[in-house]
Amino acid sequence: MASREKAGDSGWSVDAELEQFIRTPVVSLWGLETLLLLRRSPALAWTADAVAAELRSSPQLCGNILERLTVAGLLVRSDTGFSYQPASAASEDLARRLERAYRYSPIAVRRAIAAGHAERSRGADRPHDRESR
Repeated sequence: MASREKAGDSGWSVDAELEQFIRTPVVSLWGLETLLLLRRSPALAWTADAVAAELRSSPQLCGNILERLTVAGLLVRSDTGFSYQPASAASEDLARRLERAYRYSPIAVRRAIAAGHAERSRGADRPHDRESR
């Protein structure tokens, strides 16, 4: 469950473990919305085009996100598309906590996403740091 250490818009916050989850496989609001969409309908197989139509995004962007979430062990790919099927109970727990945090404190989740973008931008300015990651 999200802690109340750093209060967001409704007293919720994003703890360090959840923040890392947001910064690594989720990365963006599009990634968040894609993950939550597929999580709500785990029996369905989604194509990049179908996700793009549902979220009003581009198929290329959605395809990249689907691939990233698959590599992270949150989705599986079949001949018909991508489905939510986390590789571990820990991944499912993080996805569940993220969905709950976003429902109750979307500003805190958006701040965590923005902080990840800022962190990656700073890293891009320092090429020597990229090799150590």
